[in-house]
Amino acid sequence: MKKNTLKRLLSVTLALIMLLSAIPLTGVSSFALTSGDWEYSINNGTATITRYNGSGKTVSIPSKIDGYSVTSIGKDAFEDCTSLTSVTIPNSVTYIGSCAFYWCTSLTGITIPNSVTEIEGSAFASCTSLSTVSLPDSIQNIGPQAFYNTKYYNTQSNWVDNVLYIDSCLLETRAFSRNEYNVKEGTTVISYGAFFDRDCLTSITLPNSLKYIGDYSFGYTGIKQITIPK
Repeated sequence: MKKNTLKRLLSVTLALIMLLSAIPLTGVSSFALTSGDWEYSINNGTATITRYNGSGKTVSIPSKIDGYSVTSIGKDAFEDCTSLTSVTIPNSVTYIGSCAFYWCTSLTGITIPNSVTEIEGSAFASCTSLSTVSLPDSIQNIGPQAFYNTKYYNTQSNWVDNVLYIDSCLLETRAFSRNEYNVKEGTTVISYGAFFDRDCLTSITLPNSLKYIGDYSFGYTGIKQITIPK
């Protein structure tokens, strides 16, 4: 091998070593950790529950695991836990990932603590027994179909003028044919894609209470006039 070629290879290798050594690895787990029935990962010094392997009907998620504060419930963490009827989420949790409780068909109710700011798409989808849901004012973002095909979702009386609310959150619209709509006072969040593709909608009035509007909430509508509060 020519001297110049070898020198270039050594330079590239050295540069890669320096780059990798500069990347902070503290708090990063490259493999699943286990504590009892829980699998978890570590990021930035806090724990994400990645899988529950137990078979309990009533489950309390720990606020700490092996000394790490549990701040997230990860994607698919409780998926297909069909025996789960009740789960307690600690106040340390701020984030609930996509499909976190997907197909927990026996889950009847859920109270989200006021520490949670984000619920990703399909987080509780197809929890067919889920009839009672309590959402805190701390919520800033709710992903698409977060509560799709739950008992709450499928109960027609929970839909008002084909709009579904849970507490202060406007989740979704369906069979929506109105030209004008006033989002009810007290609403703080409009979820991802809530009015998406409602091309009949030409005018909407938002309440003074509103704080957060999700992505694509009014995408592909016919809105020509929107009243936004101060």
